[in-house]
Amino acid sequence: MNFDDAPVEFIEEVDTPSSLLDSNPMDTMETVFTGVSILSILFIVVFTLVVVFIIVVWVRNYRAAKNAGVDIFTVQTDIAAKASKSALLAPAQSKEDRLRELDDLRSKQLISAEEYAEARSKVLLG
Repeated sequence: MNFDDAPVEFIEEVDTPSSLLDSNPMDTMETVFTGVSILSILFIVVFTLVVVFIIVVWVRNYRAAKNAGVDIFTVQTDIAAKASKSALLAPAQSKEDRLRELDDLRSKQLISAEEYAEARSKVLLG
């Protein structure tokens, strides 16, 4: 674009923008600092609320664990240990394996004939 072809009003506006000449640099700085201070205050309020929320949740978990008789610092390990010893996680034995185990207990005379017969019938009935 050539400025020789442009209207005079346009050239005057480009040469001397009134908004730049009329504005006070101190007012602009005050506006920036006001925006920064509002953002700072907002950040501090949100940060404080998040910290309070975390503390409240931790205290509630601690009280619930204490009421249940569990140490809060070892609760995950306690649960994992109980789960690993659980019969639900153990692989299911076949009927043949259970009958073999019963025969072994009977041959070592660890169970009586009545206990053997009762356990054998439970295994065979399923």
